[in-house]
Amino acid sequence: MDAGPSALTFAVLMGLQTLGPTANAATYIGLSAWALLGARQSIQAFTGCWLLLFLNPEIFPPSPVALLLRWLVVGASGVSVVGWTLARRDLKVPREVLSLLVFCTVSAIAAGIQLRDPSVSVAKAIVLLASVFTILQGFRAGDADASRWRGWFEGLWMALVLGSLPLFWSELGYVTNQRSFQGLLNHPQAFGIVSATALAWYCGRLLEQLDERRWRRRALLDIVMIAASAALLIKSESRTAVAAVVLGGLLALIVRVGSLSKRSVLVALVIGGVFAAGVATSPSLKAWTINFLRKWDTEASLTRATVITRE
Repeated sequence: MDAGPSALTFAVLMGLQTLGPTANAATYIGLSAWALLGARQSIQAFTGCWLLLFLNPEIFPPSPVALLLRWLVVGASGVSVVGWTLARRDLKVPREVLSLLVFCTVSAIAAGIQLRDPSVSVAKAIVLLASVFTILQGFRAGDADASRWRGWFEGLWMALVLGSLPLFWSELGYVTNQRSFQGLLNHPQAFGIVSATALAWYCGRLLEQLDERRWRRRALLDIVMIAASAALLIKSESRTAVAAVVLGGLLALIVRVGSLSKRSVLVALVIGGVFAAGVATSPSLKAWTINFLRKWDTEASLTRATVITRE
């Protein structure tokens, strides 16, 4: 699936949620039915379920039974993936699941030792293990369609990032704390993860295309997504996501410096140099950077003040 049709699919999915809680519940049920059609459809249903779960509740009112219906989607996806892989006689436990099994086992034991009622924590560990197994096995079962997933997730990023742009000037984009941007999602940190992932992907794709003769035909979309993702990521004040993009970009540049073209390396260095020069020479940009990096100190002070006031 190309990014365009995929983005339209997610846009329609989000548009349906504006109709109210009943439409939200019906969408979950529809995703559960869609998941039963195959392994690829199960991954798509998982993606849609994640999107519904993290949508901004002020824009997309959720159903009172949304959390319950979420498990219906997860269960249907798991049954579908296992059933279709058994039918193909190709059911194998991915190696990554074994490591996760150790983690979940240790977490469950720790919860049993430290908590009076560890049932919730143990249930979360079991659901995490089952969900990751379903996703990995679903990707593995649909490996023949692996090329389609690029367009699928590009469409998700386009729908969320470009769809959130109009909220940059609206109070609905800052519902959580009236300061950090969350866009179409329910929390700035959630939006930070999405925008950081989109920014890293489109930056990498643009740099890899610099030596291709037809790169300019696709460069406009990449540049728009890079600019929008970067601006909204910074506005979300998600410092962990910003650090992940910066450090990940530096690591990728170091690891692949031998295989990248001189033009790609030069563009990356120029972008970094322009930002560093701006921070060094612009008082307003320097002040903004310092305030951004000291956000935790400000929030900690506000938290202490709130505690003292309550006492």
